[in-house]
Amino acid sequence: MKELEINSMKIEDFAIFDFDIPFAKWNIDSLKDNSYVKVHSEIHRVKNRFIAKNDIVFTLQLECSRCLRHFEKDVAEHIDVYFENKRNLSSYDTDYKDIDSAIYEYSGSIIDLTQMVYDTIITSIPMKPLCSPDCKGIKLKDKDIDIKLAL
Repeated sequence: MKELEINSMKIEDFAIFDFDIPFAKWNIDSLKDNSYVKVHSEIHRVKNRFIAKNDIVFTLQLECSRCLRHFEKDVAEHIDVYFENKRNLSSYDTDYKDIDSAIYEYSGSIIDLTQMVYDTIITSIPMKPLCSPDCKGIKLKDKDIDIKLAL
């Protein structure tokens, strides 16, 4: 996605970038219609490597796994990642063995944040979304008998 490409030659020590990407560009069903994925990124240069400190904000449209009601969830994620030039990945094992952050590669002078943002959105979608922590599930009434289903 061209909107999230950064020319690394323009980063001397560090630079700040802000992006607002429409939900439709992501092709992720759980993103709220007519919303934006907002990305704030501080990128620091360390020789030919880059450390990106990112804040990613978006809204999900989810279906409760208990009551099946649709609801929205605002998400704000912070993720720190490293961008390593493809040529230098051979030193990956020794340079990064004590680092707990994700490492993405870049080629030439273009750093593309797209995969990192996509991964962040996908991993923030809950496997069993709940509209509220105390959701009781589906309630059905059959005459005078209350039937409650626990999913």
